[in-house]
Amino acid sequence: MSDAGATIIASPEAFEEACFSIPAARALHYAGARISIAAPEELVPLWESVTEVAEVIPHNGSARKLAKLVGEFTHSLAWEEGAAGIAFSKAGIAKRSGPPAEKLAKFLTDPLVIEHKVGPATHRVRHYLLIAEKMGAQPFEAVNFQSPPRPAADGVTRIGIAPGSDFGPSSEWPLARFQELAQNFGSGELIIFPSPDRPKPAQALAKELGNRATLAPADLTAQLSLLAQCDLLIGNDGAIPHLAAHVGTRCLTIFGPNDPTWKRPLGTIHKVLHQLGPCSSCFLAKCPLDHRCMNEITVEKVFQKALTFFPQA
Repeated sequence: MSDAGATIIASPEAFEEACFSIPAARALHYAGARISIAAPEELVPLWESVTEVAEVIPHNGSARKLAKLVGEFTHSLAWEEGAAGIAFSKAGIAKRSGPPAEKLAKFLTDPLVIEHKVGPATHRVRHYLLIAEKMGAQPFEAVNFQSPPRPAADGVTRIGIAPGSDFGPSSEWPLARFQELAQNFGSGELIIFPSPDRPKPAQALAKELGNRATLAPADLTAQLSLLAQCDLLIGNDGAIPHLAAHVGTRCLTIFGPNDPTWKRPLGTIHKVLHQLGPCSSCFLAKCPLDHRCMNEITVEKVFQKALTFFPQA
């Protein structure tokens, strides 16, 4: 059971948002708080890889069950509406912080209002960092963005490919092009990563490539380990590039209906491909038109961009 006086933070439920919130959790740790995380069961391995987190408390979406596990905490932070925010209130945690969104505000005792200036889009990570700043942290420090330790290099070049997207088919580059792209990598290992909510594209690509590639398991612990062994991850906008960025693996992310300005993987070592069109950025899961944002990105364009990660090649 957790120490009295520690801070319990609710992990965002989406994979990419959880990744975006990690630097803010680290900032609160370095500000002197003992941080515990209440996380959906599928996100537990991600948070267990964050060394600044003292404890991860899994939950299955039941506010009633989670409330029984968090009663000793005196301070909580919920980023969004959901079971965890309700549980913190049910448990009677004295100080309950968070942004006062419509369905979350009534469960808070310490609403933290962040004023977003009108202007160009900014990355989502700032949403979390600015709230941490309101709580007394120093959010924009390099230590908050450090990756977990990576395995020692073994001389084998490994390319990860993530052909699915949790955001729906509109965010997926054609599977046949991923297959053609894979043929361009003549040596080294190819590892195909299934997306949490849409594993079928990865399964189909691995079947087409046969012995040329390995299909990673769906287990998140195994995926994080394999992603950390890759030299580069090429994938669609979705959970996998963000997980790769978390473990310090370079990413080339193909964006379609989403906007990389606010949702690209964290870190300056990563690159994106985004074909703008008159309908960008629509954010739709299914394209009602001709899917030009993805269809106009050629295999040659992706391959040449990938080569820039290996200037000696």
